[in-house]
Amino acid sequence: MAVLKNWREKGIGSAMMQKVLQEAGNRGIQEIKLNAQTTAIHFYKKFGFQVFGKEFMDAGILHVKMVLLLSI
Repeated sequence: MAVLKNWREKGIGSAMMQKVLQEAGNRGIQEIKLNAQTTAIHFYKKFGFQVFGKEFMDAGILHVKMVLLLSI
């Protein structure tokens, strides 16, 4: 997911993530996995995602795998 630089820090990313999590719950999805830029780890942790594994490079940017287990 991405938010244009001029629109960051305005709650747009959080609103998008809340909608994704709501829709995942509605569809019975039990686990969400993503590759996060290391600078965005804190953002995803706010929603309960946990780091899984070691850092890796993708497109010249450090990333880490993150996982969220949803309760149903």
